[in-house]
Amino acid sequence: MIFINDFKYALRLLSKRPGFTLLTTLVMATGIGLSVYLFSFMNTLVFKDLNFEDGDSLMVLSQSLDNSKINEAINPHDFQEVRNNIQGISELSAYSNRNVNVSGQGTARRYNATMAEPNIFQLTRTAPLLGRGFNGADNQVGADPVVVIGYEIWQNQYGGNPETLGKDLRVNGVPHRIIGVMPQGYYFPAVAEMWLPLQQHPGQMARGEGFGIYGLAHLDPHYSIEAIDQQLQVIMKRLEQRYPKTNSGVGTYIATMPMTLVADGIAVPYSMQIVAILILILASINVGNLLLSRAV
Repeated sequence: MIFINDFKYALRLLSKRPGFTLLTTLVMATGIGLSVYLFSFMNTLVFKDLNFEDGDSLMVLSQSLDNSKINEAINPHDFQEVRNNIQGISELSAYSNRNVNVSGQGTARRYNATMAEPNIFQLTRTAPLLGRGFNGADNQVGADPVVVIGYEIWQNQYGGNPETLGKDLRVNGVPHRIIGVMPQGYYFPAVAEMWLPLQQHPGQMARGEGFGIYGLAHLDPHYSIEAIDQQLQVIMKRLEQRYPKTNSGVGTYIATMPMTLVADGIAVPYSMQIVAILILILASINVGNLLLSRAV
């Protein structure tokens, strides 16, 4: 009952100065809103686990240079060496992001594509909405070109027709048979709108050939990121001694997918969180000054 009376008394005081009440409320609302937005944005971008089953254990392998985490693609032969010697990670896969030109249904457009090994969708425990993902035969050099398309392409170019499977989609001028459609909102690993087989095998290429790739894997619960990084340092140091001309200063590191976006710039997210706190403090000080001025 006392609380209700105090609340009514506060409302009467606020109603006597509506302009002052509106100003102080606006200042505090702005400060709180900006602070919450910054905290939420940085948490979602950098610190929050991926919204997949086992998303907290999903890791990315990237290249470093002179001990600086630059989030660059790894040489495919270096990646193969890592694959053959690393312990503590499972379901290791590789992918590369590409921009492709797509023509079909009387339209032509540029899309974000991911070239990946067959287990790319198993890593996120996500099955295609229609059809299937890639298999080992699709990933062989010279295999018939196939493609898995995203939900938006399926809707925009094919009107959501379930008979889309088996049709051809021209990717960079080459007809690719559509074998699957991914669920709505699925853009893994970055902003992918379609997926193609990687079809790159280091054992069939000379060193220096091929394009760079990123690694994807699940971290074993009995291993830490630091323990994996120590193994990677040993492996890459051995490669540097073997190939000093191409691997001098080149390393590999593992990180969660959100953390790969910031690489060595982790100080920026923390700085933004400090800024959010300062904004809230500034708003509180401004309201305090307004109350003090009114009292005077």
